[in-house]
This record gives sequence, C-alpha cells and structure tokens, in this order.
Amino acid sequence: MNILEMCIEVLRENIKPMHYKDIAVEIVNRYNLNKNQYISIDSLAGKISSSLSAHIRTKKNKAKISKIPGKKKDTFKQGMYRAKRKRKTNSIQPLPSVGTGYTGKAGEFGVLSELLFRGYNASIMTVDEGIDVVATKNNKYFHIQVKTANSNKSNKFLYTVARNSFTAHHDASTYYIFILRRYLNDFWRSEFIVISSVILQTYILQNYIKDAESMSITLKVENEKIFLNNKENVTWALNKFDL
Repeated sequence: MNILEMCIEVLRENIKPMHYKDIAVEIVNRYNLNKNQYISIDSLAGKISSSLSAHIRTKKNKAKISKIPGKKKDTFKQGMYRAKRKRKTNSIQPLPSVGTGYTGKAGEFGVLSELLFRGYNASIMTVDEGIDVVATKNNKYFHIQVKTANSNKSNKFLYTVARNSFTAHHDASTYYIFILRRYLNDFWRSEFIVISSVILQTYILQNYIKDAESMSITLKVENEKIFLNNKENVTWALNKFDL
C-alpha cells in the first residue's frame, strides 16, 4: 500500500476533513511506520501533501479526494482534504413475483391485523362471496371487501369491483379497503384507503366511477395526494379505520 492509498483509507474512515499533517500522524500510528523504518512526521507530511495535490491535479473529477472550499469564492482551506463519498441511490428492492391469490390473501390478513390492533374483533370469511372480512366493535358490525394492488411504473394502483357483488352487499355497514402496496423510506409498506359502500355509490352517481359490469378504480399517488380515477381526491380516507 503506497502513501496515497493510505491517505485515502484514513480520509474515508473520518467523516470530518483532515489536515495533511494530521493524516501523517494517523498513518504513522496506524501502519507502525516508525517501527518498520525511520521516518519523521514532517517528512511524511511533506510527501502526503505532494501526493494528494498531484492526485487531485491529474485525476481531476475522477479524484478520490477533494480540497475543502474556503469562505471566499474559488478558494480552499490550506492543507485540508476529505474523501469523496458515493451518493446513496434509493434503488427499489423488487418484490418476488407471486400470484394474485397470494397478494389478495396477504391484503386480507393485513387488514385483519390492522383491525385487531384497533380493538375490532375481526375474522376472515371462510367462503368469499363478496365480503372478505367481518368485524365488530361496540356492538356494531362491519362487512369489508379488501382490494390489494402493487403500484405500476406510473405510480398507479388498479382495482376492479364487480357490479353484481357491489349491489348485493351495498349497505351502510359495508366498507371497501383498497391497499396501496408501495416502496416508502427504503421499505415496502401497505397503506389503506377506507371508503364506505355509500360513498362509492355516490362516486358512481357522479360518474367518478363508470357504472359497468366490472367497475374499474384507479388510485394514483401524486404530490403526497391520492386521487381516485384522476377525478376525486381521496387522501382523506388514507388509513382512516376510525371511519
């Protein structure tokens, strides 16, 4: 390992900038240079200063170290250096590809967990006939249909609701929970849009949702707001289990 490589290693392990004389002291102590060969701190410091300056001058933008800007424009703090660090990229870790049956069941258990945490006595229906979860709290009963989707490249979530099922279970105690499965703060997370059947019926009458045999619902996240079919802002329903 040559002097330049030693300097880069020392600078990378120190967050704060260092003076080349301090780097010399660190190298002598770290690599036991005073035991292996006779070398003074001042002599080593001079070699370090020359090596670092030459590296920055010859490598330019590809240099692994940089000088520290001074208070005035186009000036630098004398003898001070730091290591360049690569910027962290928030690359999305892909989820393994699984069938819709797995995704749907995961959504149901996710809703069940959230309800239990909130004191609802809830269970998943053994047979799915349009209602996935039933829950009760304070002598009130709720029927819940769960829809789960992962975001696409346009940050949209796509769902379908069968018209005959919607009509059969349309009631003030029926709720639809649309799960948005997306990558937030370096983790895959589930968020829940909680909307009653009554409000969905209003959206159908207002033509926000097209009345059809298979009704399409798209949720899009845009500037921290969530829009239903690019028409209605439903951010108010985010994680609103108290509804």
